[in-house]
Amino acid sequence: MEEAATNNNNQDSDAARRRRFAAPEDEATWIMLQDRQEYRPYITALMNFFHDPDPRYTKETVFTRAQLLGLNPTVVKRWMANKAYGKEEYDKTSDAPKGARATSLEMMKKAVSYFMPNKAVPWVNGAGNPTRHSSVHQVIADVKKAEARHQGRSSKSTRPLREGDAGAGSGEDSGEGAGPGEGAGEAGPGEGAGEAGPGEGAG
Repeated sequence: MEEAATNNNNQDSDAARRRRFAAPEDEATWIMLQDRQEYRPYITALMNFFHDPDPRYTKETVFTRAQLLGLNPTVVKRWMANKAYGKEEYDKTSDAPKGARATSLEMMKKAVSYFMPNKAVPWVNGAGNPTRHSSVHQVIADVKKAEARHQGRSSKSTRPLREGDAGAGSGEDSGEGAGPGEGAGEAGPGEGAGEAGPGEGAG
């Protein structure tokens, strides 16, 4: 009995040691950031767009590291295009982005970037922060150009994003409201709003 108890204590001690010295990317110890509640509707909307779950995710949903690592630039680009143009694939010469302004898209990009496990790393060879890929910057650039031609969504008073807004492409300019004390185009920690990864053009 004493030997069995000793073995159990040793196993508990080993488990505690593994947790104590686990690498930052260890799935068993990694926890999604919880301190920016104003950003939660954005990541929730993106994951609903990507997974189309039933029931839908809510702002209370905590995503695993593996779920967030499943995101890639194509998912983010199509989500933003759907919000701005009402469709995932658009023609920048003939389609008008009436669903959202560039500042809305910049806020969406910033908020999603905040939750990325590899947010400080540009997207290279299938890994990194998907919001930092040139294709994501290109959607924002296309909307800015349309606005300069007076073909975008008109500027008006803004409101914070409500749960479910950002993925709908419904024509509501729901992403423009920045969090308290923040500019809508301000980048997440360690990145510029228009910063591209090495070898990538921002558009």
